[in-house]
Amino acid sequence: LQHIGLPVNDDNIKELGNMVMGQCFMKDIYGRVEKITIDEPLVAMQRAYQTVKAGDTAQAEKAYR
Repeated sequence: LQHIGLPVNDDNIKELGNMVMGQCFMKDIYGRVEKITIDEPLVAMQRAYQTVKAGDTAQAEKAYR
């Protein structure tokens, strides 16, 4: 919230909690902040955005941090 210039208060935190996948706050070039929804134009691109599944090595590194 601070990054985009919104006050950190209960209303803004509640608004963040109510966002669904694909929604975010955006600040335009005029300083206005709005909640927007990003829709993916190509379903085939969804595979490119999937996170990598953690293997045994990654889990071991996480355990010893």
